[in-house]
Amino acid sequence: MLIALAIGMISRLFGGGPEEIFQVPKLEKEIKTHVVDMPRKEQLLSLTKQAKNEIKTFNKSRGKKMKVMKKSNASKDFTKEMMEELYMAYHNERLKLQSSMLDKRIKFQELMTIKEWDIVIEKAVFPSDKVEKKTDKLEVKEELEIDKMFSKLQSVIEKNILDTKGQEKVLAKLNIFEKTIDEFISISQEMNYQDSELVRKRTATASELKGFYELQNELRVKGAKEYFKFREAAINNTNDKEWKDIVGDLKAFFK
Repeated sequence: MLIALAIGMISRLFGGGPEEIFQVPKLEKEIKTHVVDMPRKEQLLSLTKQAKNEIKTFNKSRGKKMKVMKKSNASKDFTKEMMEELYMAYHNERLKLQSSMLDKRIKFQELMTIKEWDIVIEKAVFPSDKVEKKTDKLEVKEELEIDKMFSKLQSVIEKNILDTKGQEKVLAKLNIFEKTIDEFISISQEMNYQDSELVRKRTATASELKGFYELQNELRVKGAKEYFKFREAAINNTNDKEWKDIVGDLKAFFK
């Protein structure tokens, strides 16, 4: 099953799970139900609690940075370099969190038997056919919404940026950003515990998982930087009125 697509693309580039296993639905309940050995059960629950607390702290910090970026997006004085600095501060926090999460993930899987892993992770991961069909329909709808969002923004740019050469420069950057987002969505749809065999594998190595998240991080950074370049092109090729006329539509990227 595909992961749900976020229409707010910058929010999506700030989002995503740092370790999918700790976000399996009702994980604590499944551990309590299916892990009989008390010492291992306590260790597994402790690891899960620690991981979720770290993720909560990270998400709180991420949310604050997201608010700053969203608020500053309309200002021409908030430069590409300033946006990149803010984003990379978030990115570095994510790298630290991922390192901690990977350590916990390895300890977590080592504590579980093959049977326990199959029951707790495999069965908890896959939803009913009814839920899966509903989710698939929602994802198709959201993909169409993203296409509409880019199409609308292109129309707004063509309508409001009167200088032909300037308009072409902005549309070229928008096209690159859209292609980057399409790539990000296409690949990231498979990078979750439902669709990735690696994420669900009890014997996954730290090296394998690190490579998995490095690709995800690379796609996030690439997408964010292409948005910053597009925004910079829009600023540099509009007067104040033209910028005001198009900046409202950029809010869609932050929903």
